[in-house]
This record gives sequence, structure tokens and C-alpha cells, in this order.
Amino acid sequence: MNRPPIRLGPLALLLLIVAVALSTLSILTFTTARADLTLAKRFARSVEIRYELEKEGNRFLAEVAEDPSALQGENVTYEDGHYCYRTTLDGYTLTIILKEDTSEFSFWQIRREWEHDDTIDNLWDGK
Repeated sequence: MNRPPIRLGPLALLLLIVAVALSTLSILTFTTARADLTLAKRFARSVEIRYELEKEGNRFLAEVAEDPSALQGENVTYEDGHYCYRTTLDGYTLTIILKEDTSEFSFWQIRREWEHDDTIDNLWDGK
């Protein structure tokens, strides 16, 4: 009985290429999922801070509507004929500007100070 020899070289090479490709894809999938989780946590924290500031602003407006003497509080200043209320939480600032004669607000803003990220400026220039 003459059987032809089984050639395992091309098959082993194909399996090696498939294994390397699958390993690379699994590493990329893992790192992408971890980066997505980090970004989601960061976004959730920023939304949580914004909601806390919204809650604080609504509490202040309710306090002013109930008792106008609350406009003399520690976070309230009088600027250009308007009362300005500012509060800060984790780098985010809530600013409310109230009309002088009523407790209605004419300006409501939540913002975060922009920080320049200069890490890209530190790239190696090849020298």
C-alpha cells in the first residue's frame, strides 16, 4: 500500500497566520473596550457634576423666590445692575445672573476651564 505523504508545512503556516491574526484582533478588542470604559466613566462623572450644579442652582433660585434676602449670600455678587451667583465643583463653574428686580434669571451657564494639553508638542523631532 502506497499512501501519499501528508504535507503539513502549508497547513501549519496557515494556522500560524490565523492564530497571529486572531491574537492581534483580540488584543485590539480588549484595549478598545478598556478605553471605552474609561471614557464612559469620565463622561458619567462630568454628567454627575453637571447635575449636582443644576440641583444647586435650582436650590438657590427656590431660596431666592422664597426669601429675597438670600441675594446677600456668600456666593452672590452685585455687578452692573444684576446679581451674579457663582459656585464651583471639581473644576466646573455654575454662573447664574439674576435680574435686579425679580428672581428670574437672565443667564445660566455651566462651564469648565479649558486646559491646554501640550503633550503633542513634546513629540520627538528625530534629532
